[in-house]
Formats: sequence, C-alpha cells, structure tokens
Amino acid sequence: MKAEIAEYCRRLRLGKNIALISDQIEAESHQEYLLKVLKEELAYRETKRKNRLIKQAGFYTLKTFEDTALMRLSCLQNFLLVT
Repeated sequence: MKAEIAEYCRRLRLGKNIALISDQIEAESHQEYLLKVLKEELAYRETKRKNRLIKQAGFYTLKTFEDTALMRLSCLQNFLLVT
C-alpha cells in the first residue's frame, strides 16, 4: 500500500514525504488525517526551501576570535610536531 501511495504522490507531484509520514499520523476522521498530512508536507517543503535558499545564497560562515585562536593553536602544534 505504501508503494501505491508513493506512486500516486509522484503522479500528482506531491513528493515522497507524504508516503513516508502516512503511517505515522493518527486522526479521528479522514478530514483531520488529510489536514495533518498536508500540514506536515507544507512544513517539510518550507524547511527544504529555506535550506536550499540559504545554500544558494552562499553566506560566509561566522568566524569568532575563539575559532581563529584555536585554529592558529592547532596549526602551531602541527608545525611543532613536524619539525
């Protein structure tokens, strides 16, 4: 049945996430079940979209003094071990 749900999701372009979460959602009525599934799918798509946009933006990583000091200390230790 899960494969059939996945196939219908593919044909309707709903995504595989619905097929994956369909077993996990419990509801009192069919309408409540459908509402929960659609909410989960929307939240999944929004999270996926945000992550994709952040990745495409190519933001630089935030660097702090502590990170820089630890990196320099690590490089210095490696240099001392080699020589």
